[in-house]
Amino acid sequence: MKIIKNICLLLLLVLAVTSCTPEKTSFTISGTIENPDNKEVSIVLFNNETKTDTIAITNLVDSSFQLTGNVEKPTKVLLFVGHTNIPMILENDTYNVVLNDTQKYVQGGTLNQIVYGYLQQTDYQNAKNDTKKTAEIVFKDIDWLDKEAVEFARAKNNEKTAITYKIQNKYMQTILEGEYSELAKIYTLSDNYDWKNYDVDKRIELYKAYNEALNQSHPVANEMIQTLTGYKITEEKKLSIAPGKPFKEVVAKDVNNQEIALSETIKNNKYTLLEFWASWCGPCRGEFPHLKKAYKKYNSKGFEIYGLSLDEKEDRWLKALKEEDTPWINVVDFKHFKGDAAEAYFVQEIPASFLIANDGTIVASGEDIRGFALDEKLEELFK
Repeated sequence: MKIIKNICLLLLLVLAVTSCTPEKTSFTISGTIENPDNKEVSIVLFNNETKTDTIAITNLVDSSFQLTGNVEKPTKVLLFVGHTNIPMILENDTYNVVLNDTQKYVQGGTLNQIVYGYLQQTDYQNAKNDTKKTAEIVFKDIDWLDKEAVEFARAKNNEKTAITYKIQNKYMQTILEGEYSELAKIYTLSDNYDWKNYDVDKRIELYKAYNEALNQSHPVANEMIQTLTGYKITEEKKLSIAPGKPFKEVVAKDVNNQEIALSETIKNNKYTLLEFWASWCGPCRGEFPHLKKAYKKYNSKGFEIYGLSLDEKEDRWLKALKEEDTPWINVVDFKHFKGDAAEAYFVQEIPASFLIANDGTIVASGEDIRGFALDEKLEELFK
């Protein structure tokens, strides 16, 4: 009986102490950067929910920094240290940034520790570093036009990357299937890429359930529901531009401000590749060696490329054209993804490719004509 009384007294004491602890009304984020390249590097706290707000900004002082401020509610943010960004859930709490050659995470905060706890796990860090080292080795001095070498390097890199994702997905699944708050699950699912276990329909269902449990509509959940619903609608619409369907007309201006119609290019060639790209898109420009190789081999046989840039700035487009020295038709739509061309082909990410026959029929698209796949397809068509 005495033991029970002591336990009760202890519980009452804990409750009393807890109830007297004042609620934090501000946050503090501190960190020290090992061997910074630039002493003047900016540290920016960016609101990743609104995509518009910079919550706080400072600079390094003797390799260290501190950000302070307050938020009304937990918020998903990105902490930029120079060009490096670290995701975190920000609350009015105390945080410590760990950033070096092998680690990258923000420690602290109840929600942050739950949602991004995997970043602090040793097995995840080891797998991430192993992937980085493997990539540095297998892609060093690689000939991007050597199919066997590229496929070997990509296979090795994908093998290591799969291990990293397996650890991350397993951690996230523990949160999503466990006894955690709906808020923690909303943020976890918004960063989850395990489409095998959580497909579009299931994600929409889960976000709606989280909102219902919270008795309110959470902005992140609402945004994800809207995005996923839009994705489903777009995928259905894309059937209209699938292989076997007729192409959709595009008219865009070249470097001389002259309009060039896609239909004219198609009419004058056996096969035309409609290639959406932009100067800022690394993967797009990474395709150019393959495109140049294919163009050199098949252009005289009736193969043309209609390169449509989605750059918003003319100077960046012209600079990229000069750097890449592309020999095919080059046009631009400065309206970016909201232009007629991008909307006609439902382009939401680039590169986006469509191979069109002389009769106006779309022959192939996407990954089926990317890299070495394009070489193989053209070899088949020009037999």
